[in-house]
Amino acid sequence: IELDANFAAAAASLWAGEGLRVIAGDFTKLQPPPAGERPNLILTNPPYVRHHHLDQEDKVRLKTIASVIAGAEVSGLTGLYCYFMFLAHEWLADGGIGVWLVPSEFMDVNYGRAVQQYLATRVKLLHVHRFNPQNVQFDDALVSSAIVVYEKRKPAPGHRARFSYGGSLLNPELSEMVPIRTLRESRKWSGFGRDAE
Repeated sequence: IELDANFAAAAASLWAGEGLRVIAGDFTKLQPPPAGERPNLILTNPPYVRHHHLDQEDKVRLKTIASVIAGAEVSGLTGLYCYFMFLAHEWLADGGIGVWLVPSEFMDVNYGRAVQQYLATRVKLLHVHRFNPQNVQFDDALVSSAIVVYEKRKPAPGHRARFSYGGSLLNPELSEMVPIRTLRESRKWSGFGRDAE
């Protein structure tokens, strides 16, 4: 799904032979597919747009929808990437895997609390890897990045999620397993994964 019609047309032209189907449109305004047609994998780097760059009407619409999906009040300071995470819940098949490359700021800021609650209650959080801010992943990025991996199913009471830091997702410098109960009670997540197992 691509908002820019020119990029959508270029992508469709380049990869049509590979079976890629490109939808030109606004993801936040599209209806999710029926349950039997939902993908079992969402792998994405959503747009990073700060709240003050969102149209007020879109903000109200997104906040209302996201609060229902998150099961918590979503702050008006929430960035667009968080709304994408919430909305994608209705697109992903039950038991499917979500993999997100997002700014790591949701781990510490007040508006990130709804994202934290979603990840700790609505889905089975598998892994959060935070890149070392000194090792910039993108030349034009002004924020540090994190990879968030979850399965769309409720976590078991004793579930623990892996938090890692530095290096790469598959070869981090530091890593630890954090009980889901601890995550639900913590307002700041950036300290997790900073101590070696």
